[in-house]
Amino acid sequence: MSISRRLLLAAIVLLAVFGQSSPVLAAEAKKADIVTLKSAYIVNFIRFTEWPKPPPGSEITLEIVGDDELYEVLRSFVRQDVAKAIGLSVDTCSTAQCLKSAEVVFLGRSAVGYESTLEQLKGLPVLTISDMPGFVEQGGMIEIKYQNNQLTFVVNRDAVARAGLYISAQLLQLGEVTGEVRGSDHE
Repeated sequence: MSISRRLLLAAIVLLAVFGQSSPVLAAEAKKADIVTLKSAYIVNFIRFTEWPKPPPGSEITLEIVGDDELYEVLRSFVRQDVAKAIGLSVDTCSTAQCLKSAEVVFLGRSAVGYESTLEQLKGLPVLTISDMPGFVEQGGMIEIKYQNNQLTFVVNRDAVARAGLYISAQLLQLGEVTGEVRGSDHE
C-alpha cells in the first residue's frame, strides 16, 4: 500500500473515531472553559474585597468544599502573578475550624449541609461563594450563575456587611446586587 493511501486511510480512521465523539469532546471543553472562567471570577472577587483586618502574613486562604474540578483549576491559578500578588492559597477542607479560619470559602454543588456551614460562618469575616442556585437567598454572599450561555453573579450586600467585608463598587456594577446597606464607610 502506498504512503498516500496509508495517510488517507489514517485520516479516515481518525475522522471516524474523533468525528463521532466530537459533541462529547465539545461538551467537555465547554465545561472546562466554564470552570476556568468561574475560577477567574473567584480570584477577582477576592481581589476586589477588603477584610476588616488584613489576613496574617497577607495570605488569603481559599477553602474549596464540594468541587474537586474547581479546586484543581484554582490550584493552578495560585502560580500565576495575579494570585501571587494577593497572596492566594487554595486548599480543601470540611471541618468547621478550618472553614472559620479561612478568608474565603467556596461551597460547590456537592457540598453536603451547606446551610449549616453558612450558619457557622455567619457574621465572621469569611467571604462565601457558591454556584448553587438560591445561595444568596440562603445567606451566602456571592452566587455565580450560568445563564444565557454566560457566567454572571449575584452579591448579597447584607451578608457581606454583616461579615464586616467590603466589596468594591466597581465589582458590584458588573453583577446583580441584592440587599441594601446604609451608612457604609466605603460609600
